[in-house]
Amino acid sequence: MKNIGLDIGFGHTKVVWDEGSVKFPSWVAYWTGTGLEDIKPIELDGAYFVVGEPAKFAKRVEIAGVEELIKYYPLFTKYVLELLRVPVKQALIITGLPPRYISRAEEVKRSLSAIGVKSLIVFQGFGVYADVKEEGISSGLVVDIGFNTVDYLAFSVEGEQFIKELAGSVANLGVINAVLIFRDLLPSNLESLRAKSPSSLINVFVQGRFKQYDLSEYKRKAVEQWNEMLKSRLRQEIGSLFLEKDTLIIAGGGAYLVSEEVFEQEVVIPDEPEFSNARGYWKLGR
Repeated sequence: MKNIGLDIGFGHTKVVWDEGSVKFPSWVAYWTGTGLEDIKPIELDGAYFVVGEPAKFAKRVEIAGVEELIKYYPLFTKYVLELLRVPVKQALIITGLPPRYISRAEEVKRSLSAIGVKSLIVFQGFGVYADVKEEGISSGLVVDIGFNTVDYLAFSVEGEQFIKELAGSVANLGVINAVLIFRDLLPSNLESLRAKSPSSLINVFVQGRFKQYDLSEYKRKAVEQWNEMLKSRLRQEIGSLFLEKDTLIIAGGGAYLVSEEVFEQEVVIPDEPEFSNARGYWKLGR
């Protein structure tokens, strides 16, 4: 049985297995090919789809929220198994849902079972803890920053017992928020960029550049404002428990944007933080 840690995010899907790791855009599109292309479609419930990078050549299905994410879980899973060339019957998928949607774990488990896949489903954030468990952190706050949501998990450990003290998700606080701030700061002569959606603007934001325009200063200001907003919103959501935790474990793709000096606590950022959840899931499978 091959353990596969699978973290499906609104921006990218991350996968970790025994031999390595990979990530790809969480894009889905209906297959409209002629059969002459080299792209192999994925079948699900009688319909054919393309997933990841190949979906950019077709009209994409918007993965706008958890409903769509849950609906297409089997599709992403089938794509990953084909990508890794792992037979369905030989795979154990370890994955997670945002804390507020963990009650739907059985629904996801049934949908994966329907395609012949065994699965273990935990709440997002626990994968990050499992990833850094060896560091011996006995009390802390996991902050998992994705493209859309920020998931948080306050925990303590007593002996071998893991105690979940508080967990939740904040929508639209992730990288998307930093990109929105960046877009609003852009000058009026870049109206074409100001009209773009956040997902279309993400590459410009990451590079801090568009054609001959150096946009790094706008990016710097946006990241600075976003860090303050992140801290303020977490304090609001978590309350006094936020300052009681001496250690923040910050993961997800948004961890690259975090300014550690903004926070009073010690900040721990795992290596390749965007893979931390998936890596933790894989470790749980072991």
